[in-house]
Amino acid sequence: MKNTIKVLGIIAIIAIIGFSMTACKDDDSDNGGGGGGGNTTSKYDYTGNSIADFATWLAAKPTNTADTAYTVKLNVSDLVGDSGTSGSLGNVLKTNTNKFVSIDLSESSITTFPYSTATGTFDGCSSLTGITIPNSVKIIGRLAFYGCNNLASITIPDSVTTIGQSTFTNCSNLASVTIGDRVSTIESMAFYSCSKLTSITIPESVVSLATGIFLGCTNLTNIKFEGTINTNNIANGVFLGDLRAKFYATDSVYGTPGTYTTTAPVGDTSVWTKN
Repeated sequence: MKNTIKVLGIIAIIAIIGFSMTACKDDDSDNGGGGGGGNTTSKYDYTGNSIADFATWLAAKPTNTADTAYTVKLNVSDLVGDSGTSGSLGNVLKTNTNKFVSIDLSESSITTFPYSTATGTFDGCSSLTGITIPNSVKIIGRLAFYGCNNLASITIPDSVTTIGQSTFTNCSNLASVTIGDRVSTIESMAFYSCSKLTSITIPESVVSLATGIFLGCTNLTNIKFEGTINTNNIANGVFLGDLRAKFYATDSVYGTPGTYTTTAPVGDTSVWTKN
């Protein structure tokens, strides 16, 4: 009888150990694929810390669609230049136009998105469908996402202080934008021709709006101001219709915070209402 109890006890211990090892293995698999390609149970198709390795992986993948974009997590300290620079992350995407990708850079330590006089970080990367910008980024440089016409949404983290010139110009599918609460300056044409954008909140931290920021945003019918902006710091042509006049109707110097709405299509003759 005693021997039987001992045997049953040993079997139970072995079963518990086996279950624990299986659980640990399953937990690890949920975290992605380590420095190479991901595995089948990861929420990412690829994880790694080398743009060159990612380029090799992507080159071997079949073409897909924006709806079936590959999910990628990269932990890097340098994007290796703008989309016109060979070996850069932007260039990898730009040369794989039929392979759609959503990229998570949240654990990367980059501080700015690089650009040259002619092109930005992801300029012309039509295969980019989504991106998570790390909290280390301070400035999103000019032309950063110019022509990323399959980018559907963007969240600008609280670390960012400046949204550069033409950053999201011609992002024709950009429907959702969240601006972090430390952004102080939005430069000219930043959201030019984002025709699917319907609403946006301008945080209290913003003190300067340059010309043409929302020009061509024909469906942008809801704009919320969380703070005031000195009239000298809003350029002519920032808004279509009479929004500027309505914003400064009560306070001619700083404007009145609140939500302003109109109807689509938004144009020069649009009439805005403060809600």
